[in-house]
Amino acid sequence: MASPALGSEPTDTIEPARGAASGTSAAMPWAARIALVVVLAAELMDTLDQTVILTAIPAIQTSLGAGPAAVQWLTVGYALTFALGLITGGRLGDAYGRRKVLLIGTAAFTLASLLCGIAPGPGTLIAARVLQGAGAAVMIPQVLATLHVTFAAETRGKAFGLYGAVLSVGASWARPWAAWSPRPTCSDCPGDRSS
Repeated sequence: MASPALGSEPTDTIEPARGAASGTSAAMPWAARIALVVVLAAELMDTLDQTVILTAIPAIQTSLGAGPAAVQWLTVGYALTFALGLITGGRLGDAYGRRKVLLIGTAAFTLASLLCGIAPGPGTLIAARVLQGAGAAVMIPQVLATLHVTFAAETRGKAFGLYGAVLSVGASWARPWAAWSPRPTCSDCPGDRSS
């Protein structure tokens, strides 16, 4: 028996290019390619953020004087907010439109990233990470829904394959990038050995 909730899912897809024979591999239309780049960029932001924060923990402890409990809340606060808001974020996209909700989620995530970057102490950083988790919870469901709805069956596998590649590349690229990035120094911060 089909679920009544599934009956309200959008079913429109971008049609294959004209002239593509039935049963042959159709090229992705330009609109679909642009949508793919946009949603994969949003996913890459989230993946990079998750990996960079784990790599930057020693620098955060040194520069902000964050103790073990604060360090745990940096990751748990994000993950908890993300997990709690994920289903709601997906439903918001269904109700108000994926594009609008993706933009709102991306704006919230970006603003929270800025707040993380200028956080003067561990408490502010934890609050910004919780806000980041909420932004990601609104943003990420739109990525998956857009991939599912935008691409026809012939190209959907390629789109989800690229999604998986972005997850892998983002996670593997972020560690070296975070390790090479300049570390903040603060002569007034407790535990700072840079001076």
